[in-house]
Amino acid sequence: RKMEQLGTKNFGAYARKMLIDGYIIKVDYTQQKKLAAAVSRAATNINHEIWIAGSNVLTSAAVSTLFCGNKIFRGGFKGTESTIEEREEGAYSTIDGDGQFSAMSFRINCNVFFEHLHFRGSPARVLSKTNGCGDMFIEDCVFEENGNALYVQGANKTPYDKGSLYVKDSVFKNNFSTDAVDGSAAIY
Repeated sequence: RKMEQLGTKNFGAYARKMLIDGYIIKVDYTQQKKLAAAVSRAATNINHEIWIAGSNVLTSAAVSTLFCGNKIFRGGFKGTESTIEEREEGAYSTIDGDGQFSAMSFRINCNVFFEHLHFRGSPARVLSKTNGCGDMFIEDCVFEENGNALYVQGANKTPYDKGSLYVKDSVFKNNFSTDAVDGSAAIY
């Protein structure tokens, strides 16, 4: 009966443990196993949703970050929310390029989605998507005082090659061109 309570059918292991220690402690690892499984699922998932709170200044180290895989960037959070519905209506988070060339770069077959973000301070490309198919979705964002705000290029160096750009309810103001030949201050 004691072996049943401990969940073992091996009498030899049970007897050896009792003879050596005189007792057996059974620990319930159910919650730890559930947590480990959840962490494993999150680690193997290349599709990530990233919530951004407050204002963020990107340094030169942050700019070199290259994102791969599908990404969703949501701004307007205070940092205390646990659901999107708790986010304050009309709130934005700021991504300040701090004079760096590009704020964020995406490559190789990924879809990216941005909402409730205010991008400013990148002298060349705020968001750059190159080398492969995938779509870029921009919703309720502000692009202010940047070089080419959005730069989207297909695998064969044409914006029409693969992937699309969708912009909805967004504002582009006081952006300036950094390309003397194909000068386009908002979208290139």
